Amino acid sequence: MRDLAIHGDDLVIATFGRSFWILDNIAPLRLLQASSLKTQLLPPVDAVRAIHDTFPGTPLPPEIPQAKNPPDGAVIDYYLETASNVSVEILDSHGDVVRRFSSQDTPRAWPADLPIAKSWLNSPRPPGGHTGLNRFVWNLRYPPAVEDVDQDTGTHVDGPFVAPGTYSVRLTAGSQTYTQPLVVKLDPRSRATTEDIARQTELAQKAWRQLRRASALLRASAKLGPDSPVAKRLKSAISGLTAVLSVVMSADRQPPQQAYELYEQCAASLEASASALPEVH
Repeated sequence: MRDLAIHGDDLVIATFGRSFWILDNIAPLRLLQASSLKTQLLPPVDAVRAIHDTFPGTPLPPEIPQAKNPPDGAVIDYYLETASNVSVEILDSHGDVVRRFSSQDTPRAWPADLPIAKSWLNSPRPPGGHTGLNRFVWNLRYPPAVEDVDQDTGTHVDGPFVAPGTYSVRLTAGSQTYTQPLVVKLDPRSRATTEDIARQTELAQKAWRQLRRASALLRASAKLGPDSPVAKRLKSAISGLTAVLSVVMSADRQPPQQAYELYEQCAASLEASASALPEVH
């Protein structure tokens, strides 16, 4: 005996007394069935901004049966009549590009000497460009704040989450461009107010911009050597700003006062470092 039900855009199948499966987001199948199979960007379902613990958890052993959970972020589906290089851009309500991805992007390479198995880590794939239905997931974040500025440590700091609101997805396939609206919603379990999210977003973006600036300054200081006072001060500022961004994005709430204080301290240190590198100031 089995039961089948559709809940929203998910298909649920259960077997009596055994288990159940969920096929997440069947909206593309509905839309493709009702339209001709031509190159198109399908309307994405609303995305929920859910902030989880950054620890990925211990993977289950491979011999244990398991199914994948739905992906976190905005699920973007598109159909291509023929294989093509594509780009996927996320635009905010002002039309400014928040994030851009390309089918020619190179997936992030993890350091060879990781202390844990790579199966613990999530490596997002670039958008596909093959014939037929393609699915790409945007993690609702801005571009990385720091990415491999220190080759010895492989430093990588993800960008902050975007604020809940209305965005647009723009797909470019060959010479054709397609656009669809995208709504990002706050986690329904969150008790954060509009003011809480506004203050969280403001400080997160300030720390993110300063981190990107610090990364550029650190690269520019390479000729001074990794042990120069400027390089050490920049690395310290990057470490502090990384902590600020991590705390601010750890939960939907107003940032604690300590985060503001640490931000101001790092920003001042960054200004002093920039003064020592006038060519990039």
